[in-house]
Amino acid sequence: MNKPLVSIVIPTHNRAHLFKRSLECYARQTFQDFELLVLDDDSTDLMQDCCRVMAPSLGLDLKQLWFKKPAGMGFRDGACQINYGIRAAVGKLIVTTSPEVMPGWTALEEMVAHFTRFGFQITDWVSARCYLLSGPHQSLIDTVDWKGLGPPEAMRLLPGFYKSPSAEYTGAAVFENDSIDRLPVFGASIFCGMSHAGWKLIGGFPESEVWGSPDPSFLVERSRLGIKSWTLGFPSSTCVHQFHDLPGDIASPRNMEKCMANLVTGPWDYLKW
Repeated sequence: MNKPLVSIVIPTHNRAHLFKRSLECYARQTFQDFELLVLDDDSTDLMQDCCRVMAPSLGLDLKQLWFKKPAGMGFRDGACQINYGIRAAVGKLIVTTSPEVMPGWTALEEMVAHFTRFGFQITDWVSARCYLLSGPHQSLIDTVDWKGLGPPEAMRLLPGFYKSPSAEYTGAAVFENDSIDRLPVFGASIFCGMSHAGWKLIGGFPESEVWGSPDPSFLVERSRLGIKSWTLGFPSSTCVHQFHDLPGDIASPRNMEKCMANLVTGPWDYLKW
């Protein structure tokens, strides 16, 4: 059996209501030689149905790894699942993302083209631009033909789309939707890919008890190592991050001040392969 060229690592916990849309976006990718690795933190919702029923019905190659929680343990940051998934991945290109991220139709095609051009031994970090939906926008998704138009085109039809970013990022210019359209380089690790050589060099994501801290820490380490960053340029490669800050969600809202105060800047040796 041939190994897929791309492995997509997705840590999750109770995101079935959002993952359904993401799966349909993966099924519509213009590049299809990929596998989905879902690292599940003992979900109690319908993630099993998404993985075992919906994904195969869409023709997707999905493998689910289930992490059983010890009694009394609450939400865990996804960094440990991501690192496990990176090590389990067989693709030459390893992409990490979240279940609520809906990739644009050409995101994988453009990412693969970069590594095909420069070689799968390079350590470049390649990321898609990603719009973050607000709570009101999330509730409006079903009012537009997003399946027919596809992200991000359908998202642009939502009222006030460019002036209502996700609540957790309000005030951060890099996450204002109108700013994202103009950014030459999008630094967030919302939908990013590296070759095996790149992941081996960087080691993976630092694990932290503060939800969200691994993301800025990952950026700090990339900068320290001098890893080149590339941003996908096609409008059709732009991703959409669905709103998941729901009432009662143990993982939200993200406290960015606390995240920045808990940056992991080293040592990273414990992450090396």
